[in-house]
Amino acid sequence: MAADVHSLAPEVVVDFFAKIMPFKELDHETLHRMARHVKVDFFPKGTRLFHAHETEISHLLFIQQGGVKSFIMDDEGEVTLKDYRGEGDYIGALGIIRGTKASLM
Repeated sequence: MAADVHSLAPEVVVDFFAKIMPFKELDHETLHRMARHVKVDFFPKGTRLFHAHETEISHLLFIQQGGVKSFIMDDEGEVTLKDYRGEGDYIGALGIIRGTKASLM
């Protein structure tokens, strides 16, 4: 998974999280403290973020722009879309909570 990692001013991160649940319920000071620990990656369209049953999930990934398709592929290469997440959504929570590898691509 190749990424284009950038540093952003904490205020940009705070503005983003202040609009999405559950973070919008936090006070401004807490959002600023959290923002100092956020790493921002940019992925081109078509980048595969996870490989089913292979990728260890260690970070919660938030979608600031664009979207992420989650799918499964059978032995014949047939793709079935299972989920779509858009701006303000996130991926990776179940893998982190369960301590499991990615179940979808």
